[in-house]
Amino acid sequence: MANYFCLRNLILSCFVLLCISGLIICAVTSYFIDQIYNYDNHNYQLENIQGPLAILLTMGLLTCAFAIYFWIYMDYKYNGLQFIMFTLVLVFVTFIETSVGIWILVMRERMDAILSTSLEESLTIAKIHNNLTNFNVTQLKFDCCGYDESILNLESPSSSQCCDFIKQDEETRNICDDFYGRDCRHLLINRNCSILHRTFLLTLSSVIFQVFVITSIILYAKFLRKQQLRQQNSFVICKPSAPHD
Repeated sequence: MANYFCLRNLILSCFVLLCISGLIICAVTSYFIDQIYNYDNHNYQLENIQGPLAILLTMGLLTCAFAIYFWIYMDYKYNGLQFIMFTLVLVFVTFIETSVGIWILVMRERMDAILSTSLEESLTIAKIHNNLTNFNVTQLKFDCCGYDESILNLESPSSSQCCDFIKQDEETRNICDDFYGRDCRHLLINRNCSILHRTFLLTLSSVIFQVFVITSIILYAKFLRKQQLRQQNSFVICKPSAPHD
C-alpha cells in the first residue's frame, strides 16, 4: 500500500506540473505571436516564424489536455497499459517539441545571415539623409509616421507606425522606404531573432522537464513492478504445503 501511495503522489505531481507547463507554453507563445502581429510592418517577407510558435502552442494545449485526461481516468495502481499510453503520449510531445527546437535554431541561423547581408548592403548603398534639409526631414516624419514636430505630442511615433508603408500611396511609400526602409528591416530582423531565441529557451526547458518526467515514471514503474514480483515470490515461498496423509 505504501508503494501504491507513493506512486499515486508521483503521478499526480507529474500531471499537475505537466498541466502547468502546458499552460505556461500556451501563454508565452500566444504573447510572442501577438508581438509578431503587432509589430509586423507587412513590407518584408522574412522567415515564417509563426510556424514553430503555432506548433509549440498546439503542443502546450495537448500537454495540458492529456495531463487532465490521465489525471481523471488513470488508475493509480500499477497498470502496464496505462503507463505505456501515458509514456508514449509524453514521448510524442517531447519529440515534436525537440523538432521545433531544431527548426528554431535553423531559422535563427538564417536570420543572422540575413541581418549580416542587409547590414553589408546598407553600408554600400548611399544614404539620402545628407541631401535632406530640416524641412524635408520633418515632412518625411509627418508623411511616413504621422508625426509633426511642431505640435506637442504626448507620444513619439512607434517603429510600427514609421515602418508601415502599405497605407501610403506609391510615391510616398517609395520615399519612406528609402528613408526608413533599411532601418526598419534591421529592426524587424533583430526583433524576430529575439523572439526565436526566447522561444528556443522555452522549448529547451519544456523538453528537459518532460524527459525528467518520463525517466522518473519509467524508473519508478520498474521499481514498483520488481516490488510486486518480490512480494508474489515471497507469498509463494511462505505458502504452507498441503498436509500429507
